[in-house]
Amino acid sequence: MAVPRSGLILWIAWVVTAAIATAVVATTEPSVSGLFPNDLQGAAIEMAFRAVPLALLQYPVLRTLAGLPPLAAGFWVGCSLLAATLYAPATVTWYEQGLSRLPVQVTTNDGLMNVLMAGDRWVYALLFGFAQGLVLANAFRRQIVIVIWVAANLLAAGVAPYVAQLVALPGWIGSPASLPAHVLLLVEYWVVYAAITGLALIAVVRLWGPTRAPAPAARSLPAPTL
Repeated sequence: MAVPRSGLILWIAWVVTAAIATAVVATTEPSVSGLFPNDLQGAAIEMAFRAVPLALLQYPVLRTLAGLPPLAAGFWVGCSLLAATLYAPATVTWYEQGLSRLPVQVTTNDGLMNVLMAGDRWVYALLFGFAQGLVLANAFRRQIVIVIWVAANLLAAGVAPYVAQLVALPGWIGSPASLPAHVLLLVEYWVVYAAITGLALIAVVRLWGPTRAPAPAARSLPAPTL
């Protein structure tokens, strides 16, 4: 099924927004990393700080192209920053408490453990998927939107690392440890992530978004009398 022109514009804007925000955060990371305390609270604040550029850039996209009212788009920004703040504590809890309580049958399964050891990605997808999904569900008056948005974020978290590795050709920009290469890898990851969630956003908008009122019918003039 072909994506309508308005949906294609929304998808492109969503992906470009992710690329710009990621590039800004990645390039400023060395200069701001020492501004926060080296503890869990500092990590939570730093994650929220890094989430600001993307959330602010997504605001006009949601307002102008997705049709969200100003209050809903504002809640999107707030919920995104809240999810980013909870990301570090939730990830630490998963690795320290969740993995340690898994049964032996799970811990001896290498394939399953590889998935579970990538818990930071799943925590991110669940937090942002649920928080942002609540905003979208309230804006479009459909609770199923929460399920769609969480599923889209989980899919993006599972696919993005592997697609980014295929796209990132070694030796393009300096060594893998160089800043340009680091920025390129992060941009690729989040562009793929946004490409997947952007398709889900298009589906939600097309199914339950605001529709334009039909144009009023042309008023016929009385026939001239001779």
